[in-house]
Amino acid sequence: MSKDSAITIRLSSSLKKRLEQRARSQRRSLSSQVVYDLEQLAALDHALREGGAFVGMFSGVKAPSDGDIREVRKLLWGRLEDD
Repeated sequence: MSKDSAITIRLSSSLKKRLEQRARSQRRSLSSQVVYDLEQLAALDHALREGGAFVGMFSGVKAPSDGDIREVRKLLWGRLEDD
């Protein structure tokens, strides 16, 4: 994607240091890291406004009961002590 616009922002030195650390750990320039983070935030915001990827995915599906969970735990880990 072509970068054809610029903005100037003021931020705290602590936020700048955190962004610089994040950029280093991701092997990006500070500018690239800020663009990446903003793109991720914009995508998340869009998904949440549109209802999210998981909204409605489990509608009509019965949730497991405590007994169901106990049974699975017994199968996985053997005897289950009641708390």
